[in-house]
Amino acid sequence: MSKSKHTVASFEEEDDDEEGAAAGVGDGDATSASGGGYEHYNSSSDVEFTISLWGTDLCIAQNPSAKNLGHGAVVWDAAVIFSKFMEHSGKSDFSSSNLQGKRVLELGSGCGLGGMAFMLRGAQVTLTDLQPVVETLTELNARRLYARLTSNGALFEHPIIAPIVHAVDWTNDSIISSSSSSSRNSGGGDEQQQPYDVILLTDCVFSALLVPHLLRTILQASAVGKTTVYVCHEIRDEEANALFVSELSKKFTCKRVGANKQHPDFKHKSVEIIVAKLKRKTKGTKCGEEEAGGEEEEGGNEEGGHTTKV
Repeated sequence: MSKSKHTVASFEEEDDDEEGAAAGVGDGDATSASGGGYEHYNSSSDVEFTISLWGTDLCIAQNPSAKNLGHGAVVWDAAVIFSKFMEHSGKSDFSSSNLQGKRVLELGSGCGLGGMAFMLRGAQVTLTDLQPVVETLTELNARRLYARLTSNGALFEHPIIAPIVHAVDWTNDSIISSSSSSSRNSGGGDEQQQPYDVILLTDCVFSALLVPHLLRTILQASAVGKTTVYVCHEIRDEEANALFVSELSKKFTCKRVGANKQHPDFKHKSVEIIVAKLKRKTKGTKCGEEEAGGEEEEGGNEEGGHTTKV
């Protein structure tokens, strides 16, 4: 593949061990039960995928033979790696006490694993994807998990909040502002129109043509000092990845998660995790407009336009 013409934004990794520092996501391969080389965590031929998170087994329906579902038909490695990163992380960001009641938006949910991981921590999760995916898999998995968790509510120290599922097309200019009217709640909760505390994307960066639409959607749902964006994806298209990172860094303060911060058995050098927070707007600009230099993330620390280590 030819080298991308886009300049990759200069942002640094979290403090990392020597092995993973250069690559940004680490050089460790995803490991198989046999101890061999890299294998995908999910078999594309199975109609169900099972994973354990915080002691709870999730059985997720998928439909690998359904061509009309596109990327949403199966659980992708990025969703597995991110959910296991949440479980493994020692940071309070993913504790149930911190996430209880927080509003989480997952874009491109597909089968819904990433959003359901936040659901297990007590967050109010909104899962979104294209209409065929939502109707076939996303809503089914969200509804089944909620029913199971609430029927065994005594096992949890925190309440499990009913997830919200609705169709979202990134190319629709007004999808976030109008989504409440078309949302389907899988358990009876209510969605409010306000910025989200967390936005999650797993394996959503695969097309340079979709990058502007994806970034606009993220901006619509974000607020300075409130929203944290988590992006986890396998780098399949270098052009699309470089464009996404470059454009994201214009509006957000970003950092990559180092290999030593991830689950030791669930990471791969081709999959990266990015954490982003919206920069303060320069006076007189609107969200989505080009901003002048000297921006800072709310509560963050920037020097010379480059993100410093945390």
